[in-house]
Amino acid sequence: MEKESEFTKRHLYALLYFREQKFNITFKPQI
Repeated sequence: MEKESEFTKRHLYALLYFREQKFNITFKPQI
């Protein structure tokens, strides 16, 4: 159970992280 919750947490954090990265790339393109 603990491992599963840990995996879910990591997955969620990864999703949020990539979501933020996409947002930054879309609205703040690097010059």
